[in-house]
Order: sequence, then structure tokens, then C-alpha cells
Amino acid sequence: MSKDSLDVPQADNADAAHLVATSLIGLIPFVGGTDLFKFIVSPSLEKRKERWMQLVANAIRELQSQPGFSIELLRDNEEFTTLLMQTTQAAYKTHLEEKHVLLKEGLRNAYLLDAAFDIKHIYLNLLDRFNPVHIATLLVVED
Repeated sequence: MSKDSLDVPQADNADAAHLVATSLIGLIPFVGGTDLFKFIVSPSLEKRKERWMQLVANAIRELQSQPGFSIELLRDNEEFTTLLMQTTQAAYKTHLEEKHVLLKEGLRNAYLLDAAFDIKHIYLNLLDRFNPVHIATLLVVED
């Protein structure tokens, strides 16, 4: 599989126009209160989504250098899909780029880790719960 196939799709003008139109309708009282929420949250969430998708693509590119790795096996790996969904939810909940990088590294390491699924799940759950300062503190204590 070529590296180009892992490129993240980009939003176009039609996507932006749709967001503006639905948001303006939401500003009309009693018509769509949730649209106002989407108007405020969507731009930030889209940035997080785009950044996270790029990091996941980078993690997969890094995994491609591993012996025995194939994108087809990854696609059919239910455990990886579950871990990817777990880290994706965590990434969407934070604006911290350091945390996004930690989650990406955690996802990649969980794939490479020869351990039970429960251990991998707990590991990624801890990355979700901890902030970068927690992780830095643990790294200092480890040394």
C-alpha cells in the first residue's frame, strides 16, 4: 500500500457552507438550539479530528516498517479497531497536542505490545486519564 493512500481527506467549501447555513438556522429561536452548540464546537472539533487522523496515519506509516505488518491484517484486527476507537475518543476530548502525541504513541505501542487486550486497554485508559504533567512525573520517578 502506498504512503499516499494514508493521506487525510480535507474539508472543502461545500462543507464550510453547510456548517454556516445550519448554524445560522440554529440561531433562530426555538428552531435549532443544538445547531448553536455545533456552531461553537465544530471548528475546534474539526481541527482535533484532522490532527488526530494525521497522527494515526503517521503511526500506521511507522508500523509499516515492522516485519510481518500488513495494512490488510490491521484492517481485520478487531482488537486494534477497538483500541483505535478508544484513543480517538480520548483525542477528541482534549485540545492538548502533547496528549494527542502520547495517545498516538500509546496506540502504536499497544499494537506492538505482546500482552493481553485488557492490559492494552488499561494502558490506553491511563493515557486518557492522565495529563502530560502526570506522564512527565511518572517518567521522572521511573529514572
